[in-house]
Amino acid sequence: MKKIVRFLSICFYHRFITIKNCDEAKKRNLKFSHNNNQNTTKTNKTISFWHDEYGIQYTINEHYNTKSI
Repeated sequence: MKKIVRFLSICFYHRFITIKNCDEAKKRNLKFSHNNNQNTTKTNKTISFWHDEYGIQYTINEHYNTKSI
């Protein structure tokens, strides 16, 4: 039971954590997945999604320039 609770807490912690910039994502050895533009009337945010080797997806509060790859 202890292993199950620990596994679920790690999954949910990593699922909802937000990293501030792409440089920090590269330091954590994350791989770029895709960008998402959230154009609404109140905000004009761009978010990029990255994932790790286990497939856990992270949200980055910065647009990743794919032309620089």
